[in-house]
Amino acid sequence: MIRADDDRIDILIERQIDLLAAIAAADEDQLPALYAMRRRNDWQSEQWLDEAEAVTRA
Repeated sequence: MIRADDDRIDILIERQIDLLAAIAAADEDQLPALYAMRRRNDWQSEQWLDEAEAVTRA
């Protein structure tokens, strides 16, 4: 389980870096979609953290 969590963390970090780079390089009309992607990534982060916490408590 720890390895899976490490993989998830790596994925989330890579996504955040990619999204921030895309936001920095984006035209103004692309920003709403990129911000939506970032919010979705933040939501996924919270879900994975909640799952890891539940497993740790179990």
